[in-house]
Amino acid sequence: DFSSKSELKSELKSELKSELKRELKGELKGELKTIKTILDFIVKNPAITVETLVLKSGKSRTTVQKCIKKLKDGNCIKREGGKNGGCWVVLM
Repeated sequence: DFSSKSELKSELKSELKSELKRELKGELKGELKTIKTILDFIVKNPAITVETLVLKSGKSRTTVQKCIKKLKDGNCIKREGGKNGGCWVVLM
């Protein structure tokens, strides 16, 4: 039991922070798993298109594009050539 409103408020804040941290960790794990999946597809088939990545990963086009951007920004991959006939180069 709590002896004051301030103790109750403090306990609720603490529980809320803990819950938010757990949710954030879960989201990050999911995001990292998706990025790894996209990278695995690129390693296996450097000529793979975004549309094929969408179909194979089961993720939305926006999600796939965000993953590709993170991989590019992290200097993990780059695109050589255009959308048609180009390929991915893995830099790591």
